[in-house]
Amino acid sequence: MSAPDLRWLDALAEQPISGLPVRVRLFVSATGSVVGVEPVEISELDAFVLPALEAMFRGTAFVPGRYQGRDVASQIELELQLDSAPP
Repeated sequence: MSAPDLRWLDALAEQPISGLPVRVRLFVSATGSVVGVEPVEISELDAFVLPALEAMFRGTAFVPGRYQGRDVASQIELELQLDSAPP
């Protein structure tokens, strides 16, 4: 329903990034709000990005899951590719 606010990642631009994919699971409420972000796969070098990713996704509105015509809580697993800022 809304795009993630990538400004949450601006503060990380000067940090070294492994370049490996980061997988997270988002827990979305029946109203479309992200109520939790759980790392699924992340390099130890990239662990510092988790608080920024959580803040970014908590501020993002999602379409809730639907089951038998009703909005329900759901989970979404995303794979992200983070890159370091260009030199």
